[in-house]
Amino acid sequence: MDYLEKVENLNKNLHSKIYQFHIFSNIIKTMNLSVLMSVYYKEKPKYLQQALESIWDKQTLKPDEIILVEDGKLTPELYQTIEKWEKKLNGKLKRIPLRENQGLAKALNTGIKHCSGEYIARMDSDDICDPARFEKQIYFFKNNPDIDILGSAICEFNENSKELNT
Repeated sequence: MDYLEKVENLNKNLHSKIYQFHIFSNIIKTMNLSVLMSVYYKEKPKYLQQALESIWDKQTLKPDEIILVEDGKLTPELYQTIEKWEKKLNGKLKRIPLRENQGLAKALNTGIKHCSGEYIARMDSDDICDPARFEKQIYFFKNNPDIDILGSAICEFNENSKELNT
């Protein structure tokens, strides 16, 4: 194969990849993704802040909404963090306040009723998402229509960002 044929083949491959990316981008744009979280008074505002940053500021695919169940009365610091994000997200953060702490399962069952997304991503208020998590998971669902639920690996770390378990 001469040089021009190699360049032509590379060009065809590149155009094919660009076309595939364009199709995938259009599919992704039509996805409706909700993120479901619950928070309660013992959570640290710093961790909630990091979780929300990882959902919104750092994702390659942003969710259409974040459903945040406030499981009972929270600390003033948690309310401040939530209010800051409520303003920043301009309607994308939907707060579901519960008068009393119900526990995680009941709080999530309440929250799921408020999710409007075709897909629901579950997160704890102290989780940090991989920046491409939602994009990868939606892509997997679209290419595997027989799959209804999808998990991922975790990496645990301490307050000093030292990895504990993988």
